Amino acid sequence: AWQARREELEAAGVPAVLAQQMASGGDLYTLLPIIEAADVTGQPPMRVAACYYALFSELELGWYLQQLHALPVENNWQGLARESLRDELDAQQRALTISVLQMAEGPLEIDERLTLWLIQHQPLVARWRQLLAELRASSASDYAVYAVANRELQDLAQSAQQVAGGS
Repeated sequence: AWQARREELEAAGVPAVLAQQMASGGDLYTLLPIIEAADVTGQPPMRVAACYYALFSELELGWYLQQLHALPVENNWQGLARESLRDELDAQQRALTISVLQMAEGPLEIDERLTLWLIQHQPLVARWRQLLAELRASSASDYAVYAVANRELQDLAQSAQQVAGGS
C-alpha cells in the first residue's frame, strides 16, 4: 500500500523524497498508540508493535477499520462520529495491547502470550467475533451499529485491564 501510494504521488509530480514521506503518513499515526503503550509498559517499542499488530490481525481490526472508513459521511456530524469511532478503536487497541503485555505470568513470546490471553478472555473474544460475523452478514452502514461494536471492544479492553490489574 505504501509503495502504491508513493508511486501515485510521484506520478502526480511530487518529488520522490516528499512522496516517500507523504506515503508514510498513516503509518506514523499508528506509531502514537504503540509509543504510548511502550511508555506505559516499559517494554521496547518493537515488542509493543509486534503485540499491537498481532492483536490487529487476531481480532480482525483491519477489516473492522475498513468498514468504519467506508461509512458514508453526508454531514459534519457524521464526519465527527466516524472520527470518534476511529479514535475509540485506536484507544481500545492500545488498551488491549497493554493488557496482553502486562499479563501476569504469561509466556515471553508474543504469539504464545496472545494465545493465552485470548483463552483467558474467550467469552468476550467470542462475542467480538460473533459481532464481526453479524456485521459481515449485514449491509449495515449505520453509525449506531458501529457505536455498539466499539462498545463490545471496549468491554473486552476493560475486562482485560481488570484482569491485568488484579481486580
